[in-house]
Amino acid sequence: MRGLVLFFLTATAVLAQEGSDGGKPPDTNEPEAAELLKKLEDKVAAGKTAVFKLKMTVKSNQGTGTFDIDAAFKEGGKARVEMNGKFGDRPATVLLVTDGKKVSVSGARGNGMFDATEGLEARIRKSILKFGVMPTMDAAMMPGGDGRLDSFQVADAKIAGEETIGERTVKVLTYVGGTPGTPLRFEHKVWVDEEKLTIVKREMKDPTSGAVTEEWSEMSVDGEVADSKFEIK
Repeated sequence: MRGLVLFFLTATAVLAQEGSDGGKPPDTNEPEAAELLKKLEDKVAAGKTAVFKLKMTVKSNQGTGTFDIDAAFKEGGKARVEMNGKFGDRPATVLLVTDGKKVSVSGARGNGMFDATEGLEARIRKSILKFGVMPTMDAAMMPGGDGRLDSFQVADAKIAGEETIGERTVKVLTYVGGTPGTPLRFEHKVWVDEEKLTIVKREMKDPTSGAVTEEWSEMSVDGEVADSKFEIK
């Protein structure tokens, strides 16, 4: 399956992270948009646990994939991100589990285990919220690759208006996410329930060939999450 489309749109994601000096770009974000993003981030970061559930659709010049995403996080450095679905007519699964000491990965790139870096769980939690599942997993599933998560930045954030989804009126937030100083970054459009501080939907596009849609069904904090969920077997 060509490495699950080079782990979805990996070629784009990698190019979006290479060639940067890691410097912080000028702030090009509108205050209202930046404040809404910060409220979302603060809510997720403050939780002793967090759970994200969503359906992801990936479209590229190699075909279309659909995946159910179940991500759980718990204080103590514990994280589990599980992706089950198919690309075209072929089954595809990806799993990352960390107990705060080790990281176990399995899926399109094979199986592996490596030491967890300090703060990895928090960085994955934050990155999925702001930059989506695909770029986050592409970085976090390689030894040392999670450091790339720290280089992701938001630029050109603005409130693009309001829309009605179902019975909810939601804010539409747009921004560019990726590593500064590189030409290939993802354009994000995020529908946010401002009252509940939850993401309803995200669309991501790269300037070459790919698009990702995330439809979120849960973004909760401080619920019960069993330690057994993070056991490495």
